[in-house]
Amino acid sequence: SNTVLQPYFSTAHSDTLRWDTLVRGIKMWIDNPIFGSGLGVFFAASANYYGQSTVIHSTPIWVLAELGLVGLTLLAAICFNFYKSAFVPDLKKPKNACLLMIMTIFLIFGLVHEIFYQRIFWLAIGLCLAVPWSKRTAIKF
Repeated sequence: SNTVLQPYFSTAHSDTLRWDTLVRGIKMWIDNPIFGSGLGVFFAASANYYGQSTVIHSTPIWVLAELGLVGLTLLAAICFNFYKSAFVPDLKKPKNACLLMIMTIFLIFGLVHEIFYQRIFWLAIGLCLAVPWSKRTAIKF
């Protein structure tokens, strides 16, 4: 007898749901390619589709579906500026190397998961970008 072991957290239903969110997200983007359908539209409609609230399981598809090409362009510009801030000054600095690694992981992981709501990435990026207390100067009014 062939036994297939599949963990509970990744059932066939879960995999089908994830793929279906991607397909619906792409269809939503095709219907509104420039500005998208609006922030939160997919999540609000997902209960009707699936009987439960869920998100599109890909950050780029989510941004395209809800914010369109305009939103994706803005997101790409922000990511480019993060990368530029790590590369241009000096990649050998630990904070720049850390920022580069976190952003790369963030972008790759976001292809197959919706990660904008994962606070740990934002916390780590903020820590890399923060100016150390010892280098801060007082603001003069």
